[in-house]
Amino acid sequence: MAAYVISEVEMLDETQGRRYRELAAGSIARHGGRYLVRGAAPVVAEGTWPASARIVIVEFPSMERLRAWPDEPLPQAP
Repeated sequence: MAAYVISEVEMLDETQGRRYRELAAGSIARHGGRYLVRGAAPVVAEGTWPASARIVIVEFPSMERLRAWPDEPLPQAP
């Protein structure tokens, strides 16, 4: 059964964010995950949403694969 990660992301540094997206995409793919939503600016029914905040939703084929994903260390930036 599929398992999902839903994240609220705030981009503070676009250069670092670009590098992180590259590394995260490879890591997610190695665990069988795929992006369903990436960097969406939601429309909220009530209240306010920070202009710099985005939503990311990733689907993994199973909870086991999802749980293995955060344990994989990301390569260090040069």
